[in-house]
Amino acid sequence: MPGRKSETIGKEAYLIEQNTQIMLKLADLLLEDNLITPEEKFRLKQLIQRGGSV
Repeated sequence: MPGRKSETIGKEAYLIEQNTQIMLKLADLLLEDNLITPEEKFRLKQLIQRGGSV
């Protein structure tokens, strides 16, 4: 069933995008509460946008 496979991939991509947006918002909140520095926020956002690969 090729339709189901592409549907599953679409759902996974959607969830990954949603998780990415949540983590980016969390980085913003950490900076607002002075729990991280602007430099740390920059590096954290880069890491999140790369998908966590180092």
